[in-house]
Amino acid sequence: MPKVKPDADLRSRLFARIESKPDEVWTPGDFADLGARAAVDKTLQRLATAGELRRIDRGLYDRPRTNNLTGRATVPDYRAVIRAVTRRDRARAVIDGMTAANDLGLTTAVPARIEVLVDARLKPIKLGTQEIHFKYAAPSRLYWADRPGMRVVQALHWMQDMLTQKGERKRIQATLRRVFADPKHGEAIREDSAGQSLRRADLDAGVPPRNPEGGPARGEAMSTDAYRQIIAASPRDRLDLFLATANRIGAPVGNVEKDFWVCWTLNSLYHERPEGEPRMVFSISGMTLASVWPS
Repeated sequence: MPKVKPDADLRSRLFARIESKPDEVWTPGDFADLGARAAVDKTLQRLATAGELRRIDRGLYDRPRTNNLTGRATVPDYRAVIRAVTRRDRARAVIDGMTAANDLGLTTAVPARIEVLVDARLKPIKLGTQEIHFKYAAPSRLYWADRPGMRVVQALHWMQDMLTQKGERKRIQATLRRVFADPKHGEAIREDSAGQSLRRADLDAGVPPRNPEGGPARGEAMSTDAYRQIIAASPRDRLDLFLATANRIGAPVGNVEKDFWVCWTLNSLYHERPEGEPRMVFSISGMTLASVWPS
């Protein structure tokens, strides 16, 4: 039985994976389980030279398709390009509000310039008449990165003026109901958005989403439920929130995390004591700790 050359075997397995998701954009890292990086790079380059793959940018490839109406090659899907860039550069990204609204069907406006906030310094990528611009952003602006509810939050923040118009508000509500009912992504979006800025009462009243970077607005006291929500969050989400706060107020993230747990403890000792039992009152500026009975 003749042996299959390693290069030919790698090519067939790599191409089979690409064919399984023909609309996706790929990076060499997506094939790390199939062979050595040098071999994967060489195979991708050969496929691109042969016209079987299209090289979009450094380390970005897709399967070119021809439009049946125009007879021309289709432009890569910018959403797939952005996803691939975040994988290639291990970056976190948040798209701009107009692009998010267009993706969700909330507006027919098509942005010629797509702006993406990222935590890496990247060059623009041109896709036909569109251009993806990557803007370096502080962690405080990336609270919704990689989260299912990101597009909804960004879109509503961009459309906040429209939410004050009753007719537009009803149209937006109807569209969001379809988004939340989507059998594939709806549940994840609903769960991610729960308790944030997307309450039905806010939409009914025309209240725009507040503080899309996450967390309470500056100067707003946190409720016991808010403390519980943060404590119940994943360690990554908690760290993102602490980083965002540290960036906003110009303090070390360690101090922010310490202050959170101190404030949660004080809140628990005062607000979560059983009825009739003493409340703990602390003098933060000094060293006095006093236990007093409620009046």
